[in-house]
Amino acid sequence: DLKKLSGIGAYTAGAIACFGYDQKVSFVDGNIRRVLSRLFTLENPSMKELEKRAKELLNLNHAFDHNQALLDIGALVCVSKNAKCGICPLYDFCQGKFHTELYPRAKKILYESVNLNLFLFEFNKKFAIGQSQDKLY
Repeated sequence: DLKKLSGIGAYTAGAIACFGYDQKVSFVDGNIRRVLSRLFTLENPSMKELEKRAKELLNLNHAFDHNQALLDIGALVCVSKNAKCGICPLYDFCQGKFHTELYPRAKKILYESVNLNLFLFEFNKKFAIGQSQDKLY
């Protein structure tokens, strides 16, 4: 099993198995995530949900071509901004074609503010950093 190798995740293992060994497996990368999210109107799907959908859709008679087509659609047609739905071969089946900006919903990155009271000391061209435990204001 390729996933047992260090540094090989589910996507890489699936792509190698499919394209390198002609195995009938599906996989999900960022482009395929976007295609599946729009196709099934999945706002914030888990990787498990996406892998399940990809497996259900997989054309077992043409797995190589199927996976390559999904990658190409995601990279060239079903792009993040300004999706080209009019030329998409999945247009008739796509549930999110009129609201592509909603699928998948962008994850909000939360930042935490941290206030530190630091001092930089220099003596004879040597530097040290110190931290005050007291507030300066």
